[in-house]
Amino acid sequence: MAGRPRSPDGEPPKTAWDVVAEKPWDLDAWVALIQPLETAGDAARDELRRAYEGILRHFPLCYGYWDKLARLERAAAGGNWAAAAPVYERGLAAVKCWELYLKYAKAAVQQCGAPERLGDNAPQDAKEQSAEEKAARDIFARAAADVGAVW
Repeated sequence: MAGRPRSPDGEPPKTAWDVVAEKPWDLDAWVALIQPLETAGDAARDELRRAYEGILRHFPLCYGYWDKLARLERAAAGGNWAAAAPVYERGLAAVKCWELYLKYAKAAVQQCGAPERLGDNAPQDAKEQSAEEKAARDIFARAAADVGAVW
């Protein structure tokens, strides 16, 4: 009867999930699990989400994975910004880092549709600002307050 291949000691080989389950503190094991999932396409989306959530549970300071998870959620929601924002917020609750704020702000500006309205040509009256513009401005203001001295 054919089954999973066996190792020399007769045990089935360990999967990447087995390795991270045994050693959740092993960052290299998480990376080895995630890398092939990132190139597997939509079929692996749920597994990739589970892997991102797992690595972030053990390594919440790895801000790049917060951004990757946020982008995954946004893509899964058909490009809907509202799906990504809570992930960025969770990431910033875990680590106040200018790089993550920058990625969050960039995503917010892209959502605005007219990013030039955020600069010198911005409407001075708050009533003329869209909700997306207000959200992007709020992110910049929070970033300046939280990590402004680092920038």
